Parts: sequence; structure tokens; C-alpha cells
Amino acid sequence: MRHGFLMTALPISLILWGCGSASAGTEISSGETVKETVQPEIREVSEGASDRIPFEVLFDKASLESGNEEEATVVIAAETEDWDYTVSAENGTISNVKENSFVYTVPEREDEREDTIKVRFSDNENGALYEYTIPLFFPNVVSE
Repeated sequence: MRHGFLMTALPISLILWGCGSASAGTEISSGETVKETVQPEIREVSEGASDRIPFEVLFDKASLESGNEEEATVVIAAETEDWDYTVSAENGTISNVKENSFVYTVPEREDEREDTIKVRFSDNENGALYEYTIPLFFPNVVSE
């Protein structure tokens, strides 16, 4: 009889234990609650992709890639009210970071003829994270 009880109680307790671990906190015997951190999935989006995200990155990419301009102000338009972002560039320089814009400057070294700007958006209204990637290709500079 005891063996039958264990065979029934063990799977039920494992199911209940599994359901309990998905909660936002875990109860400790002393009465403390430990908060578990759940990392949201980062949705990676490349420039020109058909994926729809609540952010738009606006700047004159053609002027940078053609060599007509060495820097550009990048403006971010958001469809959500509560958001923030971080930005980085592999070779170029990011400066003057503001609430919804930043300045990108092309790499100074002539052997760095391409770059990637990565903008990581955090939609704080729904907890979604997006990483927007912008590849840049610069012309070869010919010395005369």
C-alpha cells in the first residue's frame, strides 16, 4: 500500500513543485521571499528586415556610405511611451547620446571600411527587448 501511495504522490508533488517554481518569488522557510529574475528574450532585427518593431531608426545612411558625410545624427522614433536604449558601434564613434538621438561618426582609420551599429531597445511597457543591427559599408579612399 505504501508503494502505491509513493507512486501516486511523487508525480503529483513533482508537478506541483514545477508549477511553483514558475512564480515570481520562492518562499523560504524563514519567511523571506527571494525574487527570481526572468531574462526576457532579445529579438534581433536587422535593418531592412520585414519584422515589425515599435521603434524606427532614422538617419542618412547613404551620405555616410558614399563618403559625402563623416558623421550623422541618428534619430529614434518610438511607438511606446516607456522605453530606453543603449547603442554601440564596432569601429565608428557614438557620441552626444540623448533621449531619442545620438551622433555616429565613421571610423577614422582608412583600413576600417565597414562598421556595425547596434541599438538595443527596451520596451518597458511590455518587457520586450530588441537589438537592431545596422551594417555600414564605406568607400575605399584613394590617395591622389
